[in-house]
Amino acid sequence: MIIHKTLVSSFLVTLILTQTIAATIHLPKNLALNDIARSAQKELAIATHKVVGTRSLQAKWLAYFKGSPTYLKEGIVLQFQKLWFKLGGKKGKNVILSEESNTLPEHISGEAYVSLFNKHGKQNLSTLVEAASNTNMPTPGMESLLKDIAKNGYSVRILSNIGPKILDLMINKFKTTGSSIFDIAKDGVIVDYGAIEKPSALVAAYVLSQQPMPQAAMFQQYLTTYNTGNKKYVVFVDSSLEIINAAIEQGMIGIHFTTVDELKKDLITLEFLKA
Repeated sequence: MIIHKTLVSSFLVTLILTQTIAATIHLPKNLALNDIARSAQKELAIATHKVVGTRSLQAKWLAYFKGSPTYLKEGIVLQFQKLWFKLGGKKGKNVILSEESNTLPEHISGEAYVSLFNKHGKQNLSTLVEAASNTNMPTPGMESLLKDIAKNGYSVRILSNIGPKILDLMINKFKTTGSSIFDIAKDGVIVDYGAIEKPSALVAAYVLSQQPMPQAAMFQQYLTTYNTGNKKYVVFVDSSLEIINAAIEQGMIGIHFTTVDELKKDLITLEFLKA
């Protein structure tokens, strides 16, 4: 069984509603693995952060910092020192500008902070967050895997807490590397963080959710949009077990992403791919 929250009520829901088939495949209690595997009516929903694209926290800031002119490096240090000492959050873990950020969920995109910084006239900080959020590179091996799934006739969509502006930056950056990941996963559901500017044509096909995961509304919005009549099994891939379990509570099948090789094994088990 999967235990992913500390509250007793959440524990009981998880205990009752989920089952673990493999180390990384998690199903709602009422579903059988064979039913999913044998069905041609299924699709893959996949997260962006740590799944489609990867980066390390240290590398993202270091890369931006090293490439900055001296005056900007000094500004970065000065601004974050001021921010750190003057504007700490209640829990001391978020860099914030106001009490508003204390209500922001844990699993959010940098775009939420870009919007918050812009709202309070801190464009220099929002620019830094944008740059830091745009250091994802295509996860090695992921493009080939998604191409094979698409060749087998299964849809691949994005289901992510990323916002339209940061997604737009990611799509453009991936194109510069020659990646076609976003030609395979062309639509899905992302989050509207009070968009700073109108999303470009690159993300026009995406549905904007008003609430990020793990809140139920985003999963429900995905299912309402892409699984009318509940005719398909939706398999969701994410690196967060908390989010995976929230998806399962809404009837999705979850794959906890660890590596591309492990994901491939799971997709063979679910018969998206042949061994």
